[in-house]
Amino acid sequence: MAGGLQVRQRAAVGTLMLAMLAATPAHAQAAGGQGTLTAFLQNLVNLITGTAGQLIAVIAVAIAGLAALFGAISVRQLGGTVLGIMLIFSSSWIVSQIAA
Repeated sequence: MAGGLQVRQRAAVGTLMLAMLAATPAHAQAAGGQGTLTAFLQNLVNLITGTAGQLIAVIAVAIAGLAALFGAISVRQLGGTVLGIMLIFSSSWIVSQIAA
């Protein structure tokens, strides 16, 4: 009797795993798993220049400011940090001006 129970448990686990594997592609399609390269790149730009990018920029300026305050970096390096952030957030405008 105990051997029959193990066989049933294994069969149930195997059936459950097969059902989970069969459902996986449907979940990927529902989540937009077949997007285009353009959509991926647009999402990447939105990540870098969106709210997350702005928060990272604020943290970078704060860290650079503290480092300059304590003499760990020069004013030139602080200016490079600020210039880099300006280029990141104005990159869309710069490219549109060049392409126009």
